[in-house]
Amino acid sequence: MTIKRKNLLIRIIVALAFGPAVIYSLYVGGVFLLVLLLAIVFGLLAEFGALPSVKFNALQEGFLVGSGMLMLFFFWIDFPVSQLSCLIVFSAVWFLLELLRRPMEGSLERSAFGPFAIVLFSIVPSLAIELNRANPLYAVLPIALVWCGDTVAYFAGNVLKGPKMTPVLSPNKTWGGFFGEIIGAALIAVVFRLIWPHIFDWGILLFAIPAGIIAVLGDLFESKVKRELNIKDPSTAIPGHGGIWDRFDSWLFVQLWAWVYFALL
Repeated sequence: MTIKRKNLLIRIIVALAFGPAVIYSLYVGGVFLLVLLLAIVFGLLAEFGALPSVKFNALQEGFLVGSGMLMLFFFWIDFPVSQLSCLIVFSAVWFLLELLRRPMEGSLERSAFGPFAIVLFSIVPSLAIELNRANPLYAVLPIALVWCGDTVAYFAGNVLKGPKMTPVLSPNKTWGGFFGEIIGAALIAVVFRLIWPHIFDWGILLFAIPAGIIAVLGDLFESKVKRELNIKDPSTAIPGHGGIWDRFDSWLFVQLWAWVYFALL
């Protein structure tokens, strides 16, 4: 068995083991959704804070993880203080912690890393709570779309191949895989439309096609950060994947787009 096929088999096993639990939690909401998001937020923040290139000390990493999980909990209980206010308070304390560090080399980058991580790895996942409250299927759709799009993109990229999209950022990504991602996203939108026509009309494709593009951009964004931090993968926490962030990179951006589309538009 080749390394690529072995890796695909591991991915399938992991998806079958955890996929149903993720979908169920996103759909039913409540405590199940809270536990799922706490696990995701904890994993993402702890993984990011532990990266050697980030260079957080123990106090910073603990403050980052604790603040991110607290913000998520506030969102779940519908705490009257806004996430923006929490972010401002977090940023102020974070900058103070950075000012107290010695030596000062790299302080500018570390000062930006904290708020960046809180927004991407805590506030954005928390949006699943608001999507679930609006309609449980709104919370399920982004992850289903990403998983279906990634699957179609994987096989399209291997079959169609074609020119590389961004050889520097992601040497394995091809334009065939890019269009496969969009097709996969459109397919899952059609499935949702046919199964739940009382909730989704054909306008759902206006959400799905941009979401397919955003999914690719989310993956490329992680690749860009990894290049800048000089790392190959964030961790090996999930077998067959490049870490927790690697598994949820596209979902984070597609979920943000879902929140804009279903909650704001």
